[in-house]
Amino acid sequence: EEFNFDELELPEFSEEDALASMAEEPALTESEMAEPEAPVADAEEEFNLDDLELPEFSEEDALASMAEEPALT
Repeated sequence: EEFNFDELELPEFSEEDALASMAEEPALTESEMAEPEAPVADAEEEFNLDDLELPEFSEEDALASMAEEPALT
């Protein structure tokens, strides 16, 4: 059988119920509040692929690598 949410008789939780539920919640303490993330200090600290010293893989390297591969049957 296929699961169908429309056929389930679930209790309704209205906006009024949600507001009443939130009114019953205690206020968050300062230690429970999320702290905003600190912005990055320098643009240089950001991840930049251009600054990475990656080994070069030229067209000749690619052709040589493909020549070493076995042929597909």
